[in-house]
Amino acid sequence: MNPPEVVLLTAPGCRRSERVRRAFKRAGLPFRELPLDDPEGARIAAEHRILASPGILVCGQPVGVFELFPECRFDPARLAARLKEVAPC
Repeated sequence: MNPPEVVLLTAPGCRRSERVRRAFKRAGLPFRELPLDDPEGARIAAEHRILASPGILVCGQPVGVFELFPECRFDPARLAARLKEVAPC
């Protein structure tokens, strides 16, 4: 089974965006990163009504950062399990 498609919408200087990016990388999770100041990133954020960074899309659906990282624990070891729980695909 392939991992779900993950898109990370980030903002320059956003510490939470950086923490999520590092957690994804440490977990070996393939993801596509788009800056919110990029036209495509801004379009996707507007389309999904993402108003803050980081924005996370899993299988094309927005997923809250706290759904993937309960209690703000950016734990790469728990990320795969949480991703399976919240993935809409």
